[in-house]
Amino acid sequence: MWRRVIVLLLITVFLTGCVDKEMFEVGMGMKKEHEEYVLEKYDKSEEWFDDSDGREWVDYCKYYYTSQDEKLFKDSKKYKKIESEDEIQEITKVVNAFCSSSLKEPEKYDFTTDVIEKNDYYALIEKERHFALFYYDVESGILYYLHSVGIDY
Repeated sequence: MWRRVIVLLLITVFLTGCVDKEMFEVGMGMKKEHEEYVLEKYDKSEEWFDDSDGREWVDYCKYYYTSQDEKLFKDSKKYKKIESEDEIQEITKVVNAFCSSSLKEPEKYDFTTDVIEKNDYYALIEKERHFALFYYDVESGILYYLHSVGIDY
């Protein structure tokens, strides 16, 4: 019994030393934000969450909505409609940084900057060495989620 307790304590001490606490807390905060920004009523999803070493990781998801669901994004206070070239450039910068990061399964990643255009909707969350982009493409009805922790851009 005591042997198990000691082993569990040693494992806990070892694991807490291997994880960057600040990056872990940022990532956990993003999980909550992720749930808030993925609006209900999507038909299906494809999600790829990177296994993390506690310092750097990337996530990529797609959520499929119907053409009538544009109103969800239009009415949401979390999303902004793209109205300027400056916004397109800002989003493109984030997407390019995401593309250059270490995706473990790059074949799953199919978002291109060609999709970015006026009248689509987005939400961009930036924190130190961390970003999350939620991008709703009106034409396809797909909400893209690009998330990176610990990667500079």
